[in-house]
Amino acid sequence: MTSVASAGGLGLSLNPIGGRKIASTRDEIFAAQEAKQAQKAEESQQTKTEFLTFAKMSPAERLRAAYLKDHNLTEESLAKLSKEERAKIEAEIKQLIKTKLGLDQSKTGQVADVTA
Repeated sequence: MTSVASAGGLGLSLNPIGGRKIASTRDEIFAAQEAKQAQKAEESQQTKTEFLTFAKMSPAERLRAAYLKDHNLTEESLAKLSKEERAKIEAEIKQLIKTKLGLDQSKTGQVADVTA
């Protein structure tokens, strides 16, 4: 009986109901931590998947993806546009790819003065 009295004197609760409350709170904390870890793992996997998808793209595909992103478009939204609008955008993308990859035929044969 002295151990109970000394425990009470230390301010510790020996109330079984209080013990359940603490256990419940502890379980809630662990559940929240597990949920947070699961979310981080899912985000990490999503980031890896996005990186690998991007890494496997050709330079032209990367330029196309960048153009669509810059213009708030997706392949799906592009497909839903009218034929005229889509043709205009596809022509812009084609010209961008030619320019960025140095395939623009209109600029071949030009000489640039690089002396300073």
